[in-house]
Amino acid sequence: MEKPLISIVIPTINRYGDLQNTLNDLQKQSVREYEVLIIDQTDEKDFCSIHFPQTKHLHKTFKSASKARNIGLLEAQAPIVLFLDDDVIIETPYFLKNHIRHYEDMSVSGVSGAILNTDRKWNTHLPQRASHPYLGWIYTPRNYHKPLRISDGGAGNLSVRKEWAIGVGGMDEHYEKGAYREESDFCIRFTNKYGKLIYDPEAVLIHIGNPKGGIRSWKTGQGIIHAPHHMFGAWYFMFRNLPWFVWPEYSWLTVRRFILHKKLLKNFYLFPKAIYWFGLNFLKAMCKSINKPLFISTITHKQ
Repeated sequence: MEKPLISIVIPTINRYGDLQNTLNDLQKQSVREYEVLIIDQTDEKDFCSIHFPQTKHLHKTFKSASKARNIGLLEAQAPIVLFLDDDVIIETPYFLKNHIRHYEDMSVSGVSGAILNTDRKWNTHLPQRASHPYLGWIYTPRNYHKPLRISDGGAGNLSVRKEWAIGVGGMDEHYEKGAYREESDFCIRFTNKYGKLIYDPEAVLIHIGNPKGGIRSWKTGQGIIHAPHHMFGAWYFMFRNLPWFVWPEYSWLTVRRFILHKKLLKNFYLFPKAIYWFGLNFLKAMCKSINKPLFISTITHKQ
């Protein structure tokens, strides 16, 4: 095969059924000049070898979505790298084309595609807070129906220029497992240096959100309490990326997500445990943010 136009990086953990369906959908794309890099972190006892055309299957023993994406960046042969989740449905044969076409403009840094839930509903409302200079990306829906320029895209449907992504250090590997805000951390650094992403609703996929495997492999408290590494990620992102004067608003949004959500409020007996982990990971993130980030240029990738 000639050098691919686009390299597709898919981190995965024990989701072979979903992954195979995703690979089948990629086989139906109008663009044929692509490669797939699967960074598989499934335990050895559950590991299955995957054989698909144009696909390279790498088995790693660590558990880190950020590190997996960094490996994909380094291994990619194409100038454009597309990050995908392993549990997605791609219904349009022009999905890859709708990413690639934007890169004809050499000033374009990256493309964030629309991410729909399985109900396939679009959001036609853009909140006023979406224009906030520092936090607008939080209020911008991933399923908005019109094109935008945005600062943050979900890593389940995000393409970037390879060399530019490496130029900002790739993903910060201080984000453990599949931690909350890991892709936001990358996107904010990336767009601050190279300009905002194009949000293209025509580069659309459906995210299944399989409750088992992937980043949902570490649930706690019957799935009611968010996993500690997500709490860490939320606070670490704040300390690392946001100016102090927006911390109150961001902190309130974080408390609402992790503590004041319906499931936890209905199971109040779990409240002390949730508060303990929330506070502990606040302190952990504050301490960790003093250290240098674990960027792609400062690490050696080993199993």
